[in-house]
Order: sequence, then C-alpha cells, then structure tokens
Amino acid sequence: MKVEAAIKFYEAAREEMMKRMKIRDNILIVYLGVITSLFAVAIKMNSYNILLSVPFLTLGASLLIAEHYVAMGRLSFFCASEIAAFLIENKINVPQLDTSETYYKFTKFSVYARCVSYLILTELPPIMALCYNKQHALNSPFPEGVLWWFGLICIILLLVLIIGIHIARWLLYKNEKWFWTNKKRDTKSLKAFKENQ
Repeated sequence: MKVEAAIKFYEAAREEMMKRMKIRDNILIVYLGVITSLFAVAIKMNSYNILLSVPFLTLGASLLIAEHYVAMGRLSFFCASEIAAFLIENKINVPQLDTSETYYKFTKFSVYARCVSYLILTELPPIMALCYNKQHALNSPFPEGVLWWFGLICIILLLVLIIGIHIARWLLYKNEKWFWTNKKRDTKSLKAFKENQ
C-alpha cells in the first residue's frame, strides 16, 4: 500500500513538472513576442521611449519563469531522493530519469547551457532598450530619466536572479545523492510491479 502511494506521488510530481515546463515555455514565448513587437514598433516609428518598458517586462517574465524553474527543481529533487530511496528500500529498484547516470552526466552541460540561453534572452533586450535610450541616462526630464535608471536596476536584478538560481540548481545536483551508483538493480520493473498488484 505504501509503495503504491509512493508511485502515485512520483507520477503526480512528474506530471506537475511537465505542466510547469509547458507554462514556463509559454511565458517565454509570449515574452519574446511582446518584446519583438515593441522593438518593431519603436524602430518603425523612430521613437524609442516605448522601449523603456522592456526591462520591467523582462524582470516580470523572469520572475514567473524562475518560480516555475525552482518548483521543477524541488519536484525533481523529491523524486530523486525521497521517492527513489523509498522504492529502493522496498526492493523496487527501477531506473528513473532523476536518478539515472545519463541525467547526471549531462547535468553540468544542461545547467550551463540553460544559464547562458536565459542570460541572452533576458539580458540582451533590456540592454538594447537602454542603449537606444541612452540620452535619458543624464539630465533627462521625468519620467524618462527615472525609468532609464529603474531599467538599469532591473537588469542588475535579472543578472543576480538568473545566476543565483542556476548556481543553486547546480549545487543541488552536485550535492545530490545519486542512487544509481553502487546499487544492484532489482529485476522487477515498475511496470511489472503494477501488473502484479
């Protein structure tokens, strides 16, 4: 009964991870669409003040993405540590992605690749927006001057947020107790276990 409950928890956690992954991707797609539209309008009209909103939009989208990213990391850690350990203790030592050797081997590359891609997608547009409006950095009337400096603060916060989250995720992977090492796999698979119940 406990094992069945653990399997249900695992399935629920994986399902929530997939849902959050889709939401995260949708946020990123909408964000890129909005930013592209703003740049297109600004360039066409030859008026770049509208781009002062880009750093704020980027920070908002990044906070939403970060929330889902952290939640997915927490769920992955739950599956890799608590659920995996419980199943192993109950002689159901089946391969799963979160505790696999393959997952561990590709972790370092995936964390770095994700960090770099997020930095490009979230730092480049607001930096370009401020560059287009560099005349507002000094001696500019309200609200353009204030918006420019708040935009710069948003860029700095974005940098801290992205790097901080990816460092935390990397440390989580690094300190994870990978259960695939030194474990003899039971021949009973998860599928066979379910069929025999």
